[in-house]
Amino acid sequence: MSQLVIHSGTCITPFEVIKNGSILIEDGIIKQIGQGKKDFSTETSPHVDASGMFVIPGMIDIHVNGGKGANILDGTQQALKTMSEFHLRHGTTSMLPTIISSSISKMITAIKLVETAVNHPQSYKARILGSHLEGPYISKEQKGAHNPAHIRTATAEDYHPLLDYLETVRLITAAPEISGVLEFARSLEENDIIFSIGHSNAKYPQIVNAVGTGFSLVTHLYSVMSSITRQNLTRIPGVVESGLLLDELSVEIIGDNMHLPGSLIELIVKTKGIDKVILVTDAMRGAGMPDGSYYIGDKDDKNSIIVENGVAKTSDRQLLAGSTATMDVCLNTLISEAGLSLKDTVKTATLNPAKLLGIENQYGIIACGKKADIVLLDQNYQVQTVIVNGKIEYTKTNKGE
Repeated sequence: MSQLVIHSGTCITPFEVIKNGSILIEDGIIKQIGQGKKDFSTETSPHVDASGMFVIPGMIDIHVNGGKGANILDGTQQALKTMSEFHLRHGTTSMLPTIISSSISKMITAIKLVETAVNHPQSYKARILGSHLEGPYISKEQKGAHNPAHIRTATAEDYHPLLDYLETVRLITAAPEISGVLEFARSLEENDIIFSIGHSNAKYPQIVNAVGTGFSLVTHLYSVMSSITRQNLTRIPGVVESGLLLDELSVEIIGDNMHLPGSLIELIVKTKGIDKVILVTDAMRGAGMPDGSYYIGDKDDKNSIIVENGVAKTSDRQLLAGSTATMDVCLNTLISEAGLSLKDTVKTATLNPAKLLGIENQYGIIACGKKADIVLLDQNYQVQTVIVNGKIEYTKTNKGE
């Protein structure tokens, strides 16, 4: 039996704050939680002194395209391992590698890579929970940085090849107004796949229909989506307003301090309530890399974007192109720019995505019987230690990491 004890930290469960908290981990599972430096184990069991630190559940990123120069559409296990290791060092213990619009064959290759990772978790630092398909059935008018050559309608002939590879697909972003999308969603009702509205020009009636079909999320709220339009003299809500209004919809927010200012994050939380907000990075391959030119998605497309001062932009500098953020950066943004409490902020990065994915019985919370995925933060919310399945996978050194 393997044991690990974390003691003397401030635990954010995130239902409560336990000061001077102690956690006993056995064989990767949280066994006991207490207060004070409890002697849960024998003297030979390893201890982690969390004095002066915050102890939070491992963060879950459901929208991450790449990092450290790698992207899942590179089509190699090494690219996925690079992403996993890089984001783990910033507090992500579980993730959905996100596959943007590409050819169906390239998307299938990426899906199969993710499936291998799901089935062989020991080879990856951050746990791969499945994949997120962001496209190709989206609006060309709201394409953002996606290659328009790969954006198309959802005909049965087009998506039929995908159907044999969806076992580990957990989330699909699509525009419900695009022909065939609602039929596509209905055809997957028994696959336990979450459908999200994104890159969409839909109007309120179309969004209501999408919710009735099972859509339950809005992808990166406020980014590349419709807002209020006028039809004759009547104002029609778009995706932004519908996402805020409809209780059935949770919303992603990118916490890079570029996509959303603190005031809009405050508005989202005030309108939706903290339980409906999910923090994501939308990180691309330039995350963790110097400024320069990078390809977004499949390198063969040569869809070039630029990173300037850490901000990813389309080559014409007219749109943001994902982010270079990590989950610890996003956590800081919600606290420093939107004025959220650490407890509420942690919930958006842990329990809320776990609930969306239906895995809150194991992940996203510090509680007895849950998986021991735990992150230690210093007083400036910088990652110091990352634990996955009760094993220390990363500890920050004092050498400028």
